[in-house]
Amino acid sequence: MKKALGAVVAALAAVLLVSSLALAAMDQKFSVGTRWKTFDLTGDKNFTGTITSGTVDEQSQWYPTNFNMQYLFCPYGGLTLDYDRFGATMQQDGKLNWDTLTLGVTARLPLEKLRLVPYAVLGLTYNSPSFDENNWWRYGWNSPSDFDKAAASQPVGSDPNQWMSTGRIRNMKTDSAFGWVYGLGADFFITKNIALNADVRWNKASTDVSYTIDTDDNSHSNLLTRQFSYDLDTVSYALGVRFYF
Repeated sequence: MKKALGAVVAALAAVLLVSSLALAAMDQKFSVGTRWKTFDLTGDKNFTGTITSGTVDEQSQWYPTNFNMQYLFCPYGGLTLDYDRFGATMQQDGKLNWDTLTLGVTARLPLEKLRLVPYAVLGLTYNSPSFDENNWWRYGWNSPSDFDKAAASQPVGSDPNQWMSTGRIRNMKTDSAFGWVYGLGADFFITKNIALNADVRWNKASTDVSYTIDTDDNSHSNLLTRQFSYDLDTVSYALGVRFYF
């Protein structure tokens, strides 16, 4: 018990010592950081055909997907630049991934005694989505089980091009799109140059999608074309760290 109490006291003393160094961090002008996040799609999740809202699952990663930079004109505001990656599994058909670049402005309220800097951010986003089709869907099979049975019946080392195609090819083309984002967050300084970061953001964007089915031969005749838009709206909750210089 005494050893445990001593360890707690030592840990608290270390925290107080480190935190005392953070009071001078409010005048740093440049920072870089990274965040771990979870997110929800907040727009219409119905994609196309059988890919309805109940079959679309957001992909939250265990590793950081956000990398950010910040330049402050003064303690109360500046510019931000963020990169982030989002993804969603579309039933068993494939995955929709999109990279987002954000150029924003931030307004800050330094609270030196609390070593805390709450902030708000507003920005313009550029979103680059892509649809990564699973083979069974791309090559025109009716279901994953049909594709798996056909694959299992092939001799070892056989050429997939000899059996994979059903005579038709499905394609899903997504266009890049601009959007906008707003959010709230806070930096808590644990040293002069290191801050823990909490951030909540609402992203608003949509992509134009072209869905086609073509014959898988030299003619590549079009069998079906469908145009629609898909919401990339999200709300994300993130924790991270920032390094100030």
